[in-house]
Amino acid sequence: MRAFPRDLLDRFGRRLWPGRLVKQALKEWPMTERMTQTFHFLDAAAPSPGSTPGSGLSLPAIRLDEGETGEDRIVTALAGLAATGGTLHLPPGRVELRHEIPLPSGVTLAGVGSRTELVFRGVRFGFVISGSPGTPAAGIEIRDLSLSFHEAVGAFPAAVLVTRARNLQFSDLDLTAPAGEGFLLADDVRGLRLDRCRIRNASGNGLLMVRTVSDVTLSACTVERSAGSGLLLADWRLVPNADPLDFGSQAGDSPVAFTASDPGPCRISLVGCAVRGNRKMGICTDGGGLIRVSGCEIADNECEGITLDNGTWGCLVEGSRIRSNGRRAAQSEHELHEDFVHGDGRLPDGSSQVKLPGVSLDNSAFCSILNCLIEGNYGEGVKFVRAGHGCTVARNTIAWNNRGYSKGHPHFGVRLGADPRQHPGQFDFPANAIRVEDNVIIGGHTAGILLNEGAVFNVVRGNRISGAVEADIVNRSRGSNLIET
Repeated sequence: MRAFPRDLLDRFGRRLWPGRLVKQALKEWPMTERMTQTFHFLDAAAPSPGSTPGSGLSLPAIRLDEGETGEDRIVTALAGLAATGGTLHLPPGRVELRHEIPLPSGVTLAGVGSRTELVFRGVRFGFVISGSPGTPAAGIEIRDLSLSFHEAVGAFPAAVLVTRARNLQFSDLDLTAPAGEGFLLADDVRGLRLDRCRIRNASGNGLLMVRTVSDVTLSACTVERSAGSGLLLADWRLVPNADPLDFGSQAGDSPVAFTASDPGPCRISLVGCAVRGNRKMGICTDGGGLIRVSGCEIADNECEGITLDNGTWGCLVEGSRIRSNGRRAAQSEHELHEDFVHGDGRLPDGSSQVKLPGVSLDNSAFCSILNCLIEGNYGEGVKFVRAGHGCTVARNTIAWNNRGYSKGHPHFGVRLGADPRQHPGQFDFPANAIRVEDNVIIGGHTAGILLNEGAVFNVVRGNRISGAVEADIVNRSRGSNLIET
């Protein structure tokens, strides 16, 4: 990503009050400190101990035959492999499990595709992968299983819980209607890969990642129709002396404004994935860094397709199709009230009058949206809500992102905004040092690009805009920007 021309930045900052105001706001913004602390965390993390999945081909293998796959037999077989590591092969068939199943280090649990079905009932977690603070669990693999999870107990239940763990591999897992989160990763999880996993109809989020989770890759995975978001990455504060698994109180007590001391998930990659039809966001980062979304389809999510929020930095969204998001239906009155749009009312179809964009950036820095198709979203293509800095939107096709247009709620292809803060402690300075370059912006947006009042130091050039209702570019900034039409 090219830097903003230093001579322009210096000249604007010396001459105009908006520049001085933004510079002062940036000095008080903890983003730089947060980035530094994240790298310190990554550098200081101990080398991944233990074996990696697939390295124990000569280790013991236990094969259970049909008719001997009851819960007791599975638990006994896993306990027998705990000392040495090895593989437990399950035959086709359906097994009901009434207890959480802990998986020891070095163990592989393998079924026969979707023909091996495990049903968890009446537990908080299904599979549990958890080491100790000094000795993380490591070298565990789960593959070729169909999992369902019913009648869960406790707050924030999950089909698969991972905490204090390293070097894990999940492949060809089919999670159907988990009663809670599909996968819940939290606190000291490093080195996890999910290949061809499918999560459908979770009553919570498809995947929830909290705090120190890093080096996670999802490849060719599908997350759809979750009651929450497809993926939620959060930096919820862990209150001293609180149970780390008490996520309910953490989510409720976390301040809205991010702080540098709250670690968030980092180095999370989605490659060739589909995130569709979720009731909230497709992908939501409530704090995090170095997140990559490449070659994915993010579609038909009721809120934003992708939200980069609350101290998120260094993200790359590339070569992806982001379409038909932001209708904002199926939202409760409480949710609309929390989002400050309750007073705007609903449309005849029950959806909110205030729609949401394909990509939203809020309190985020150094993120790039490149070479994407952003089309048919209900409330704008790419929206910088407030406190966006140093980001790039380039070489995208941004088309007809005004499906939810209603009077008083104009929609734009790209909006550089400065919305007022909604909660105490939020940062609300204008979008600045943003590059909007070489995009094709077509269709009946109110304008192809909007610069709201106060937006400064931005570069807008090389964009081809057609079909805009009001103007190709609307500049309300009253500040210094480099705009070439």
